[in-house]
Parts: sequence; structure tokens; C-alpha cells
Amino acid sequence: MEKNEILNSHWAVRRNAAGNPNTPVDTLVELSKDSHWAVRRNAAGNPNTPVDTLVELSKDSECDVRRSAAGNPNTPVDTLVELSKDSECDVRRSAAGNPNTPVDTLVELSKDSDWAVRRNAAGNPNTPVDTLVELSKDSECDVRRSAAGNPNTPVDTLVELSKDSDWAVRRNAAGNPNTPVDTLVELSKDSECDVRRSAAGNPNTPVDTLVELSKDSDWAVRRNAAGNPNTPVDTLVELSKDSHWAVRRSAAGNPNTPVDTLVELSKDSDWAVRRNAAGNPNTPVDTLVELSKDSDCAVRRNAAGNPNTPVDTLVELSKDSDCAVRRNAAGNPNTPVDTLVELSKDSHCDVRRSAAGNPNTPGYTPSDEEFIITETYVVIKGTNHLWYKHNYPNVAPFYTCGCFCGSREQLISRIYSIDNLSIDPAVRMRILNVLDRKFEEIFGR
Repeated sequence: MEKNEILNSHWAVRRNAAGNPNTPVDTLVELSKDSHWAVRRNAAGNPNTPVDTLVELSKDSECDVRRSAAGNPNTPVDTLVELSKDSECDVRRSAAGNPNTPVDTLVELSKDSDWAVRRNAAGNPNTPVDTLVELSKDSECDVRRSAAGNPNTPVDTLVELSKDSDWAVRRNAAGNPNTPVDTLVELSKDSECDVRRSAAGNPNTPVDTLVELSKDSDWAVRRNAAGNPNTPVDTLVELSKDSHWAVRRSAAGNPNTPVDTLVELSKDSDWAVRRNAAGNPNTPVDTLVELSKDSDCAVRRNAAGNPNTPVDTLVELSKDSDCAVRRNAAGNPNTPVDTLVELSKDSHCDVRRSAAGNPNTPGYTPSDEEFIITETYVVIKGTNHLWYKHNYPNVAPFYTCGCFCGSREQLISRIYSIDNLSIDPAVRMRILNVLDRKFEEIFGR
């Protein structure tokens, strides 16, 4: 839609345009002055809204608008400091969760009378260690839960949190990549299945413990073990035969599942299992060709996004009746140029957008990426969340984004096999590769 068409449309259309990261900056500036608060709120949360506009929105009379501005990673530091003193606790909560909120402000927010403000401060990767230690003793279990999940929480504090009376605190400690191995072993025996589930998904859980967890009576524990890149091959083979489809689905997405097992999983009666097999980068070419003809569009989507799908199959998938299949074909680095040219004219905007972002499309213009860099991590703007890559001396680099926390292998598995229903996997792989290059430049790892 053109600028004037957006500005003269129904408020719900303007609201959606204000939240769309592809809306041009000049249109966002106009939408930030809209008479409807929901339009201004979305403009305040848009990562492309210019700084001076965010400053103005931070003074809006509607607290929901100020809250969105307080959560925007581009809001300047001095504005975040002011928002951290807002009379509305919802605004302070957003400021407490913003990765750019300065340390001294986070320390103050950690003492806030509102438990949810303290909770967000406890989850902020910039909150200093001594403050996290204090927050780990908070009377509110939700605050302790956030501290237990924070990658900066010190090891001895994580050990204490692993013994907390609240199962969700123990669950978050079980999922923390800094939790020591012997503590993970103990948590893997917890009476609460949610705690065992987190331990089963932790990339540092030892192999023999993963083998035990793969036999757990709870299917979700077995599912997480099936998705863990450290689970041994023979265990993955067993899990690929599990009676529960979600366990087989995780095994189908695991980068270490052997080829012959992937071939079997590609014939599974459950579409989600076949979908993950279609997204697995180790699935053989002839199997991908078969999966590209699957009756379920989600399976074809993953085949269209797989970097090993052959060119002639990608050409066929580019003509699929499902727009998300065509979108993934448009983003695939192996799709030929003439096909990309056709896809750039597609009737669906998501397909055209993926084609425009493919480096092989004629006239492609790389985007300028912005980073947040601290002593312990590098951050890049992802498709839905900020993506963090963390650097700690005693553990391998790991990633957090949204509710995900894990290794590169686990993240790639999610990108190709699980999370590409709404986003072209090629887009996320480009973001991941840019983040990795910047991380290596900063930390040499």
C-alpha cells in the first residue's frame, strides 16, 4: 500500500502498518502522530521507528504507547532512564526488560515495589551479578524464575536455585546453559516432569543422563532428549520409533539423526514428522524430491527451504499453490536466477519479499545490520525477537532469542525444521551467519 492509502485507511489497517517492520520510515513518522492510541503504540514498538520519534512517543499520554517505547531496543538510553521512573508499572516493566537500559537503572528497577518489574530486571542480560544474587532470593517465585534463567546468574546461585521449592524456578535452572553438570544430573531426576524436560533440552546435559531421559515416562521429556544435539545416535534411532509423534518429530529435526533413519521418518504417518525430515539438512536429495510432492503444504514448505533440495525441484516448488512454499523457494540460495525473477513478481507480498532478500536475485541490496555489543554478548535484530550470542569463558558460545536457549546446532534445527511456518528459513540463516561473523570479530570465537 502507498503512504496516503495507509494513512486514509481504517484504524486497524493503520495499526498493522505501524507494527510492520517493512513500513517505510516516513510513513511510520506519520503513523506515530495518529489519533488512535493502538496505531501509536505499534509505531512505538517498531524497530525502524526513528529515534527522535521514539523520544516523542515516550511522552505519550497513553501508557501502552510509552510501554512500547520503553521496550524498543532503539529507544535512547536517557529516554529509557526517564521511562524507568514512569508512574505506570507496565512502562517500568518494559524498561526493565530492555537490553539497552543502563546498569545503574536496572539496579534501581530490581528494587521496584512491583514484582513484575523486578522479574524483568532479573531476566535482563545486563543486570549485574550481585543484583542477580539478591533477586534470586526474592519472595516472589516469578522473580526467582527469571534469575534462574538468566545466563549471567553465577554458578553457585544456580546451584541454590536448583533446590528451590518452586518447580518453575528449578525448571529454569535446568535449562540454563551455565548450570553445572552435576546439578543437571540431579535435576534430571526431579519429580516434576517440566524440570526433567528442561534438563533433557540443555546442551550441557551429559550423554549418559540424556540416555536415561530418553526412556522417561513423560513424552515431552523424551521429545526434548530427541532434539538435543548431544543425544547419541543409537538413542536417536530408538527415539525415532517412539509411539508419540512429537518425539519422532524432534528426532526428525535433530542434525545428528542418521540418514537411513531420516529416510524412514520421511514416510511417517504424521505430517509434522515428515515436515521436520524435509527440513533436516542431512536428509538425502532423493528423499527431499519425494517430500517436495507431499500432500501436506507444511512438508513442501520445509523441502522448499532446505539448502540441499535440487534446483529442478525448487523450480517446481516455485509454482506451488501454497504461497509459503513459494516464499521458501524464493529465499533458497540454490533457486536459479530466472526463477527468482519470476518469484519477484508473485502476487503475494511475502514471496516477493523473500525473493528481494535473496542475494542471487538481480538488483539485490544487502541491508545494514545493527548490533548491540557488550562484554558478554552480541545482539542482532531477528525476525521476531532480538537474537543474542553469549560469550562466557567456561562454556561454548550459545544463543538466546525469545524462549529459545541453546547451541548453534539446536538453533539451526529449529530454523529449518520447526520454526519456518511463518518465516523463510533462508532469512534466519542469513541473520545467524551475520551474527556469527560479528561475534567472531568481537570475541575471536
